[in-house]
Amino acid sequence: MCAKPVTSPKNAGEIWIDGGDIVPLSSPVCTFMGIRKYQEAGKKIAVAYLFDRGLGIKVFADRAFYAVNGSGAGMEVVPFLLKKDAEAYAAKINGKVLSFDDAVKAAVGGGKT
Repeated sequence: MCAKPVTSPKNAGEIWIDGGDIVPLSSPVCTFMGIRKYQEAGKKIAVAYLFDRGLGIKVFADRAFYAVNGSGAGMEVVPFLLKKDAEAYAAKINGKVLSFDDAVKAAVGGGKT
């Protein structure tokens, strides 16, 4: 999606296409862009994963909370399993907490929710 290799697995994401491939992506923003691209192509996403920044565990992307700061190419999107962790991190980066749907909209729409 972003034409960037996965160099930091703990910052990467995965999209599992229903009945098809598992696609690794280099960041949460790239993962969101991939989700949107595959959905627009009529493909069903079986599941998408990202890593919780604090716990270091894989989480379902659609169940996570996101601390978000910035927009466009400089947008920072950090996934967390727990909303309280996302809120604490958002306060540190002077950002906001978004749901999955709003985080996808922000990433794909250049920061607009």
